[in-house]
Amino acid sequence: MSRLSILEAPISSFVTGGLAHMSGFELLKHGTNTGNYWSILSTGADPSLGGSSTGVERCAGYFHVLKDHNRHDEATMDELPIIPLHELFGPTIFKGFSALSATDNIVLKVIYFAISIFTPTLNFMYRTSEIPAIFENDPDFQGRAWRTREALPHDRIGLYGLLSHVTVTDLTSQISDHPLTFLRGLVETITGIYLTSTGLGFIL
Repeated sequence: MSRLSILEAPISSFVTGGLAHMSGFELLKHGTNTGNYWSILSTGADPSLGGSSTGVERCAGYFHVLKDHNRHDEATMDELPIIPLHELFGPTIFKGFSALSATDNIVLKVIYFAISIFTPTLNFMYRTSEIPAIFENDPDFQGRAWRTREALPHDRIGLYGLLSHVTVTDLTSQISDHPLTFLRGLVETITGIYLTSTGLGFIL
């Protein structure tokens, strides 16, 4: 298991997002129930289990992630987009749905739902250039999500996953090719460091 990923809990998501935007990586979000969260964090994402926790047949054989709102096909990298509602609430909805589908017992459904709602969202880190070879558009989410049949390793998750793969070239290329995105990422990172230092990293 990536123990460093567990230690990221007190660190603001602004730090992770900011560093990703500074280096040309995307945050691909996946919300699931608590049991699946620990399994994925331990061994990575297994598409062969797709749909197993929800019973949705069309999801079978795929692993699904929400796209980074800063990287829509319809927008350029240097635009400053408004964060869409699906970006904010999508992972939480999937956590709840996954928890409710995990058992037929009404009492357990309520318990699983309550616990899973507060389960962290998994952020998979991939360069924009890497995505076309691994992911395809998910036809069920109107261009807002990706799906893949490839296994995603746990060392691609969160801040640990980003720091495991980012290079100096990633940073210099982002500064050269997308300076506004780099600058936005720098501001996000500084904001995240402040939030973390004040103890607000747990919730922001």
